Amino acid sequence: MNNIYVFDKDAVNSEIIKKFINENKEKCYIVSSSKEIIKNENNKIFSIVSNENSKEILESSDFKIVYNNISSLLDIANFAFYDEDKLYNFLNRTLSNDKKDDNTVIISCAGMGKRLGMEKTKCLVDIDGKTLIERHLEQFKNVDDLRIVVGYKKEEVINEVLKLNKNIIFVFNNEYMNNGTGASVCRAVPYSNKYIITIDGDLLIHPNDINKILSSNIEFAGVCKASTDNPMLTKIEGNNVVGFSRDEGLFEWTGVSRFNVEKLVPGEGHVCALLESFLPLPYLFLNTKEIDTPHDLECAKRWIRNNYSDNITIGVVGGMGSVATVDFFKRLVESFDAKKEWDRPRIIIDNRCSMPSRVRGILYNERVDEIVDSLVDSIKMLSNNNTDYIVLACNTSHYYLDEIYKKYPECKDKIVNIIELCSNKLNEKNIKEFTLLASEGTYLSKIYDKYLDKYNIKYNKVIEEEIREYIEAVKQLKITEDIKNNFIKFVNNLNDNVVLLGCTELPIIYELCKDKINKDVYDPLEFSIDYLKEKQNDENNIYKNSKVKKLV
Repeated sequence: MNNIYVFDKDAVNSEIIKKFINENKEKCYIVSSSKEIIKNENNKIFSIVSNENSKEILESSDFKIVYNNISSLLDIANFAFYDEDKLYNFLNRTLSNDKKDDNTVIISCAGMGKRLGMEKTKCLVDIDGKTLIERHLEQFKNVDDLRIVVGYKKEEVINEVLKLNKNIIFVFNNEYMNNGTGASVCRAVPYSNKYIITIDGDLLIHPNDINKILSSNIEFAGVCKASTDNPMLTKIEGNNVVGFSRDEGLFEWTGVSRFNVEKLVPGEGHVCALLESFLPLPYLFLNTKEIDTPHDLECAKRWIRNNYSDNITIGVVGGMGSVATVDFFKRLVESFDAKKEWDRPRIIIDNRCSMPSRVRGILYNERVDEIVDSLVDSIKMLSNNNTDYIVLACNTSHYYLDEIYKKYPECKDKIVNIIELCSNKLNEKNIKEFTLLASEGTYLSKIYDKYLDKYNIKYNKVIEEEIREYIEAVKQLKITEDIKNNFIKFVNNLNDNVVLLGCTELPIIYELCKDKINKDVYDPLEFSIDYLKEKQNDENNIYKNSKVKKLV
């Protein structure tokens, strides 16, 4: 088969293209219409056009190349180039059937991403200030043969890529609605290097794994822990992937693979279907996040914000008082299982001890605006540091939540409302009456009432002066034996069998003498810790999908 290269007149305005023509005069023709193209069964016609009026020339050829941005021709083109040196090198590559012993990286960005519901191709989705395709271009910037397959909204993708890098081969999968990523790969492999590396355009990859992918000298199928909403799972035997399944498997398939292009059997399905013909393949474990659904997107954003960690980031508005904040931090740290220090969630604390008294704000309407502004300022600071959840480490501060939400509505989804959470838990435990140990501000504000009332749960109060000495003993770090003994007697003499510690200082003194207390005692902050642990496990549990087989 002889290669014949036909160029429209605009394409040969480039000096580098003229160079290729001069080097291959017997194979190259400059034409103005398709009628000048002479076809026969021994020739393979390559057309290279740069004018929108050259559609017939393009349609008359076997391999269709558009040079420069001719949008009207992209629906029929095979490849497009926007860098003359890249085009020159590719044309020279077509002159030989020899494959360079190197990688061609193919990023599939043709699909519609319907499940994401954003009316844009997923590679253009913004992840913490950068689009997915921008992240790919940064990570694979040193790859000499990088090909991006486009389809849905292809011009938007091309324009985004060209802002960052013109040294790209664009490949067209204009049948994207009826095929999968494997079809995109098959359209991109002509005149590639010996090895193909496949990357899905909706995949985030940990930076440390890019070198692992590019430096591998073996064929592999990339896997990760199962984390997306509807994963394609991999069946594993030993160190090999032996199959793919929606029903069961050990790891999630990432869409990343490396294989010898000579093994490829063309297909219209997904990449995993292409790989099935030459399984088993060694698996390469990668740290990745695929984005198919809105939930996947939120997880991916958090992953990036947390420096590629699945751990949540917890914010604490503390200093109300400081000793209780220190104790809450200690309890948080102790509550998360961690073989290594970095297995724990990040915890950011604003110990806002200079804040005016929340209790006096309730009792005397004193400096209320300043209290609200201080709380909002702390919450904003924590939010701006990418916290996922924020705890106000003070029961009484929850009285101001409505005003906080008015001034900063964006924080509502992040606030762990310990009063509401506690009320829900008490209802789950079928508790209908208890004694609430709290400050006068908590009683007067009735912050528990609106949550407990919907469950018909009642609480009894104590005289504020009776509980104040224990709160102040903790705040001043003066918990004496007399204080502990008095607290034990006080709690044990209460009429109710259930007691709720409605002030964050009280769990500290309770912990010191709980063995001598004969009541069922609950702590709202402990419920919040349990809640945060659940959220951490939701994001960090490799086996949360019931289809994933556990390692034995």
